[in-house]
Amino acid sequence: MDCTEFEKYLLDYLDNETPASTSQAVEEHLNQCTNCRCELEAFKKTNMLIQLRNVPQPDESYWENTFDAISERMAARIVEMPINEANTNEIPDDFLLNGDSKTNWYKRLSYSISVAAMLIFIVAGYWMTDTLKENPDEEFDTVIIVEPEWRALPASQDMHVNFQPDADFSKFSGAAMGIISPVSQGLRAEAILK
Repeated sequence: MDCTEFEKYLLDYLDNETPASTSQAVEEHLNQCTNCRCELEAFKKTNMLIQLRNVPQPDESYWENTFDAISERMAARIVEMPINEANTNEIPDDFLLNGDSKTNWYKRLSYSISVAAMLIFIVAGYWMTDTLKENPDEEFDTVIIVEPEWRALPASQDMHVNFQPDADFSKFSGAAMGIISPVSQGLRAEAILK
């Protein structure tokens, strides 16, 4: 057998859990192989240390005492508030933020005003979204339509000679298309043609 095969059986051999034939093969191999002998000695030392460090299981009274000690510690950490039956309607001093009732009143007022303003903004925003959902195009109901004034040109007249675009139509159409004033472009075109 190979050393790797014997290493599988070393722990069982140490605990006397191998069959007789396997134990005899392991002993023969250990007589010839120093590495496996060193490995077995290391296992023996480790096993010895584990047995020396072995902590015995505690008895039942240990667990009962430990549970009682934990319960006592938990009870000690819970602090009961004393109830003053005579003055149950009074506000305790701990309720005040800084101990000064005058500054505390201002702080409470400022907190309540800020909360009220926040609620107003939330309700207004909700109302505005509902209004826009009902009438999404309400702002765009008014549409300006400018009709161009068409003039008939005599057949003898060239179009580029008397080119005069309608100023109102060109302003609105240029603004609608997002271009620079078409009137100035028309003048430039007229100057180039002349």
